[in-house]
Amino acid sequence: LILPALGALTGGLDAHHPEIIRAVGAGAQALVALENKLLRFPIAA
Repeated sequence: LILPALGALTGGLDAHHPEIIRAVGAGAQALVALENKLLRFPIAA
């Protein structure tokens, strides 16, 4: 589970950064929970 910090001065979390891909593995997905569904986004192309 990787959670980016929130706020204006926290920088950014590049989900395509090689270290993130190495940590989560190929085929990983970012999950975004909404009130009534779960959205899935591929991390690595």
